[in-house]
This record gives sequence, structure tokens and C-alpha cells, in this order.
Amino acid sequence: MKRLALALLAAGCALGNHRDAGRRSSADESKARLDQAEAAARKDPPLLARAGWLRYLILSDARGAEPELAEAAKTGPDAQRALALDGLGEIAEDRTDSLEAARDFIAALQSAPRDPAAELAAVRLLDLEGEAPPVDDAILEAAADLAAPAAPRAARLVREAAARISGRRAQASGDAQSEVEAWRRMGAVQHWRVGGPFAALRLFDLGLDRGRGGAGGAARRRGGHLARPLSAREPPGADGGGAARSGQA
Repeated sequence: MKRLALALLAAGCALGNHRDAGRRSSADESKARLDQAEAAARKDPPLLARAGWLRYLILSDARGAEPELAEAAKTGPDAQRALALDGLGEIAEDRTDSLEAARDFIAALQSAPRDPAAELAAVRLLDLEGEAPPVDDAILEAAADLAAPAAPRAARLVREAAARISGRRAQASGDAQSEVEAWRRMGAVQHWRVGGPFAALRLFDLGLDRGRGGAGGAARRRGGHLARPLSAREPPGADGGGAARSGQA
């Protein structure tokens, strides 16, 4: 029994050594990749943004990565500048400097609006909206000034951020038109048309405040009409419900 326990202990120690070796090997490979990237960047400055990102991600060395990213943001091609600015934005957000982070992400979006780095910038701006009024002001301005052509997803995300901001401000000011316009620019559906059996149900109109009376009570109109069920004298259509109804948000 004692021999068996000693054998199991030895096997466990050996397995632990293998696991530690695997961890060390993975860390060594990551460090080697970083060294290669920084060596390549010394010969080819446009690669400096990638080296800065690797230092930030692999070593969690924001202080060491920041000078590399700052240099790449000034001197590299547009796509590399955008990538570097994204990295600077991440570092600024780590310091809880939301306004500086927003400015970096906006600069990245403006530097290369069709590059994948622009989509990362737009995602981060969507995360930042609502942090503070100056941040929201910067996002609204960036959405209004977004140059065309831009990457479709990046454009939609930054405009969604602007629409959310406009929605909150519209609730405070009572100016709903600014919110409607912001969602229109984002591409939200403004008009619709329903066909088939569901069109005949006429359940409600989205432009209507139905009040407390429900479908059968008095409705307070806001540009819509109260839905009503079909009567026996008003059949839904020859196809058993193929009438179409239109609406507007």
C-alpha cells in the first residue's frame, strides 16, 4: 500500500512538472513573438502598432506599449495609425480617462473609416456612450461628421451610439424629433408594410397612445388610429387574410 501511494505521488509530481513546462513554453512562445514583432518594427516602422499591441496584450505592459503606439499613431499609414489609436484608447480607458479614450477611438475611426480597426473603435464608442456629457458630445459630433464611404458595421455602431444619446436627451428636453432623426440616420426601420393573414388583425398602431381604455376604450390620438377587429362585412381578402397594412414609426 505504501509503495502504491509513493508511485501515485511520483506520477502526480511528474504530471505537475509537465503542466508547468507547458505553461512556461506558452509564455516563452508569446515573449518570442513579441521580440520578433519589435525587431521587425525597428526595421519597418509601419509594424510598430502591432508591436505595441502585442506588448500591451502579452505582457500587460501599458506603460511600455504607450510610446510605441503613440509613435505609430503619428507616423504610420492610415490603417496602422487607426490600429495604434485603438490601442491608445484602450490604455486611456484602463486609466478611467473616458474622454481621452473617446477622442482616441474617434481619431481611429476618422483615420481609416473603411479599415477593420474602425469597427473596433466604433464598438468601443458604443460602450463609452453615456459615461459623461463631454463624451456624449464628442460621439454625437463624430457620428455627424463620419466620412463616406465607411465600413458599414462601423458606421451603424457609431450612429447607434449617437441615437442612444439623442434618445436620452430627447426624454429630458421633450424634443422627440431629434431622436427620430438619429435613429433614421442609423438605419432603423421608419415605415413598414405587413402582408398575409396578420395584416387583417389590425391589433394596434405604434403611433397611438391607447390610454387606459384598451382597444375598446377612448384613445388619445398622436397621429395614429385605434386598431379595430374586422367586421363580418369587411372580409380580410380572397386569400383568407392577404390584405396589407402599412404603418409608420
